[in-house]
Amino acid sequence: MDMCSSLVVMDDVVEIVRAHVHERMYGRFRSKAAVARAMDLDPTEFHRKLNGQRAWYLRDVIVLARVLDTTVGWLIGENESGRGGEGLGGVNKASPR
Repeated sequence: MDMCSSLVVMDDVVEIVRAHVHERMYGRFRSKAAVARAMDLDPTEFHRKLNGQRAWYLRDVIVLARVLDTTVGWLIGENESGRGGEGLGGVNKASPR
């Protein structure tokens, strides 16, 4: 895969994460600022990550999955369920909160 193709794939993942964050966040009646605080992030930094202006690191996605009570796999579009322990996302379900 060339560099351009990699960037397109990453843009797609950012869009999937953003859509899933909004779906899960609003389903739980949380504001973006509340999610940012729970992640120990500045709300502006969280907003920039959601808009693709800042990079998502693996640690960020794992913490976000814990905060939203879902899996990493679901956040990145790996599986269709917002809950459960399938795939990569199952790793964070056993971790303490």
